Amino acid sequence: MYLNNPLISLVNSCCLFADSFCDTNFFFILQQKKNIKSTESLDQNEIVVAQTQEEEEPTESFCLVQPIEIGQVISQETTETSGVTSCQEEPVQEEQTGTNNCQESPEEEDLGNEEEPEESAQESSGTNTSQESPEEEDLGNEEEPEESAQEEQVIEHEGENSINSPQPPTQSINFLHCQEENKTPLSKILPKTEKHLKIGRVIGEGPFCRVHLGWHIDLQKEVAIKIINDPENEKYQEEELEILRKVTGHRNVIKFYGAFYHRAPRRSTPNKGLSISMELCTGGTIRDLMSGRKNNSLGEKWTAYICKEVIKGLCHLETVEVIHHDIKPINLMLTSSGNVKIGDFSCATMGRKSSSTEGTLTYMAPEALACMRKKNLDYDHKADIWSLGVSALEMVEGYLPYRQLSKHQLMNQILFGPALRPTWDKWSEEFNFFIQECVQKNPAKRPSARQLLHHPFISNLCDEAAVKRSIAKQLQRGWKN
Repeated sequence: MYLNNPLISLVNSCCLFADSFCDTNFFFILQQKKNIKSTESLDQNEIVVAQTQEEEEPTESFCLVQPIEIGQVISQETTETSGVTSCQEEPVQEEQTGTNNCQESPEEEDLGNEEEPEESAQESSGTNTSQESPEEEDLGNEEEPEESAQEEQVIEHEGENSINSPQPPTQSINFLHCQEENKTPLSKILPKTEKHLKIGRVIGEGPFCRVHLGWHIDLQKEVAIKIINDPENEKYQEEELEILRKVTGHRNVIKFYGAFYHRAPRRSTPNKGLSISMELCTGGTIRDLMSGRKNNSLGEKWTAYICKEVIKGLCHLETVEVIHHDIKPINLMLTSSGNVKIGDFSCATMGRKSSSTEGTLTYMAPEALACMRKKNLDYDHKADIWSLGVSALEMVEGYLPYRQLSKHQLMNQILFGPALRPTWDKWSEEFNFFIQECVQKNPAKRPSARQLLHHPFISNLCDEAAVKRSIAKQLQRGWKN
């Protein structure tokens, strides 16, 4: 009954059709999965073959062999599109310009590091009132070049293939070079004079400057103020300031208390220009002391004491590598208690050698005068020893040798004339020997300052304290008169 029913037959046929359709789709899906797996395995084989070909054929690589410089950083970046490894320098981001540049070579780095302290020197030199002790400054200037020299040797030993080069240390501030780079005038660098100094009456005057009695507001003490109003020669003023900062701190060298600048709106304003604050030596100069003695003569004992103190100061100048160039009685200062100090460093130079022709002709050594006639010559600190010998002869005898000669005759006498010697025969053998040693024309045979300390004329000085007291009494008598 049910088999012949057409409705039941139709349902059975539909079920059979659905079963066959599902089986067909099932086998179709399985076939698609097999095709995908076979395709993936084929792609992997092709990638492996491609990588093998790249390893076997290095000529297709775009990485060119280039010499590696010191400080150069190399990084490998793989491009996604080509799959080829390329060597690229790692970009370095500059803070100021924002551009990408490769690292500089060591020589360029050294030059850059030398210029950095020059810029910072302008700020430090302007704050001259808070001064450091000179001993610390000297130690810092002597130790830093040694550290930088050691690092330069490390760079040389590492060779050209070294990647990480050591950075040079921060250099000490140098006031002398702060102007050479930016050409900034002293009026914009130094603090204002009126805020730190009170300027009093004139106590001395030279061709290019005036010396005033003054009061240092920060230190609360009397000082001597040297005022220079010559903006066209600021280079020489900068050198003098640097030398004063370098030599100050020794008991036989005049103390330096700072530099300031008076920015006056009008040219006719008094006290305008550079003001150098220095120690006030109320005893005057050795020349002033000579003028109060009979025949302007100080005698051998006073001269021996003064020369000994000056020699100690010259030993200090030799240590810090400064040549004075103008040792003479008028530049040797006295305190009220009889201490002797070297002053006026306007002609001084820095370094072990110099070719300067500055100074006073009568006291100049032959090697210094030779630089006037021939270029490419230089000399050392022993030129100051010659000047000391001429000064000692003047202090004992009361007048300068060759004082009646013209400039041309004086130069020829110093260069080619006989050796300088005392005029009178009444002086001791030790003094004659001292002059003979100081004014030897060959600087190689001339003793140094340290050697002169052991000379009999200096070392045999008896009762040095009594000589100092007698000089102080002479100064007091001079003030009363």
